[in-house]
Amino acid sequence: MGTQAASMQKLSDGTLQWTVGTIVISLRHLNPGVIYIAVTGQGEQVFLQELADIMETELATHGRLVVFANMAEANRFGAAARDAWAAWSKKHKQGLSAHCLVRSKLVEMGLSLVTMFSGSDLKSYSESERFLAAMRQVAPSATLPKLRDVA
Repeated sequence: MGTQAASMQKLSDGTLQWTVGTIVISLRHLNPGVIYIAVTGQGEQVFLQELADIMETELATHGRLVVFANMAEANRFGAAARDAWAAWSKKHKQGLSAHCLVRSKLVEMGLSLVTMFSGSDLKSYSESERFLAAMRQVAPSATLPKLRDVA
């Protein structure tokens, strides 16, 4: 993540939200072992240790972790963040799967590299309805986020 500091707040609905420069990262639990992460704002993606720690706790507690990451607004995924998430994913690939909603081909390419370097189970979607359908399969009773189509 470099030297940028992150400020965190807990919203009234339980969502955790970090601000790092111009990027806002939100985390919401959908079901035990299933989380939704939304990344909003323009700028280079970051590795956020606090987020990684929460994900690690979820994985240890539930024996699996399914991550749904809405990265539709992301436009850059630099080497430092990519390499850090790849190392984290490789260390935790047992029981970890991720689904990412993306618009940028550069971000999609960065996620492909994370998958290649880590051997993790990561799927990318460019259509919000397919992303939400995957979410419904593992969290059928959860209140799902409202997404605009990014295709």
